Amino acid sequence: MSCTHRRRPTHGLLRWLCTLAVAGVATILAPPTTAQADLPRLVGCAWPTKFATDANNIAFPDSAASYWASVVRIPTGGHVEISGRYPHARYFSVTTYSATTQSVDGLYDTAIGPDDGGVNPYLPGADRTSAHRDFTVRLVDGAAPRAGRPDNTLYTTSADGLRTSPPGLAIVVWRVYVPDDGADQAGGVPLPNLVAVEAGGARRTLEPCPGAAPTAVDTGISDLGRAPTAAVTDPAGTYGDDPPGWGKFTGLAQAVADGVARRTVGGQVIGPLADRFGDGGFFDNPDNKYVVSNADAGFGPILVLRGRAPTAPRTADGTPTMGTGQVRYWSICTEDLPTTGYLGCAHDEEIPVDEFGYYTIVISAVDARPSTATTECGVTWLPAGGRQQTMVLLRNMLPDPSFPASVQRATPGQEKATMGHYLPVGRYYQSAAAFDRLGCGSAGVTPGWRG
Repeated sequence: MSCTHRRRPTHGLLRWLCTLAVAGVATILAPPTTAQADLPRLVGCAWPTKFATDANNIAFPDSAASYWASVVRIPTGGHVEISGRYPHARYFSVTTYSATTQSVDGLYDTAIGPDDGGVNPYLPGADRTSAHRDFTVRLVDGAAPRAGRPDNTLYTTSADGLRTSPPGLAIVVWRVYVPDDGADQAGGVPLPNLVAVEAGGARRTLEPCPGAAPTAVDTGISDLGRAPTAAVTDPAGTYGDDPPGWGKFTGLAQAVADGVARRTVGGQVIGPLADRFGDGGFFDNPDNKYVVSNADAGFGPILVLRGRAPTAPRTADGTPTMGTGQVRYWSICTEDLPTTGYLGCAHDEEIPVDEFGYYTIVISAVDARPSTATTECGVTWLPAGGRQQTMVLLRNMLPDPSFPASVQRATPGQEKATMGHYLPVGRYYQSAAAFDRLGCGSAGVTPGWRG
């Protein structure tokens, strides 16, 4: 894939997008050193690349999730079998991607039926502790049907025609969110097996890649997030607004232009670029939708966000029965735009809420953290990193159809009208001391505070 582009008005953004896509795909392809002999059937070993808190911090990840990626060659007339055990976790999925890091097709936990005699522990009310938790998914080279989709079948082409890569080749990502306490990044089960099944029935199993083995869960802040306060070198408003605004993520070009060029690149508005690149990107999880804001330290080194928390099932303590909520999962992360790496994240079980269901989040550099920005004071703290600009990303996963204020239901440009109090509002403070004067346990805000 080449990153040269001769259309002058948009070359800077296009090159950045292309570089990200190539870097992501190259990261997946690079680790296996014996892959060339296997190309006619499968590429490399199984799950060669991990994206997690301890590996490959790119594509705006969530620290509560770990991802493993493979590039597989699907036999002509056959399929690839993905078989494993349901993780002990809040959520898992398997997704195919295009070469420009856009999701093509996916199956998540409740949509994957168990093998005969097994239990799907992700269904509401199901036994999360069942030992009978095996499943099998078929990956086929073809387009997902708009109706009548076969059970447990994953495709290389979306119903709208977006495909993973050249025919027969697929980028596949395995995700696990919020493993139970004490479980490793994969939720306490082995990574799934990848088996090439030829048209005539012959089978070949990929050997596991040792370099991407699951490790202990660590949801701490990243090295990027440990950077001290950045110097403010640009005028306030260069990177964000006061109060901060939010925009729904729809695609690669829109996200980069909002963050880098405030909706214009080389004098050209974002619309034509978004049309060129389509929806999704950055290895997006199709079960999540996102709203994004940009904190600008030019307005002040401390940003306080206040919003209403949707309900979600609690699973980290190993609760034996899967619960329900307005969403399956939600989180807020601070992200570093130039590197696409996360700074720090907090998810639903980690974010304290008050008696009215509201949360308070403080964003600052590590050396400017207020002393009252602690869970004991009812506050969640997230690092701002070492730049004047900090991207803030709010995720909603798999909302209940009866929940009207989800990110999924928000219309771009009208996010507040849809989400109401579930869309955070912000206020800048000029020092940690100014925030601390509000006192522990109050944060100086009430459910009626609107910045």
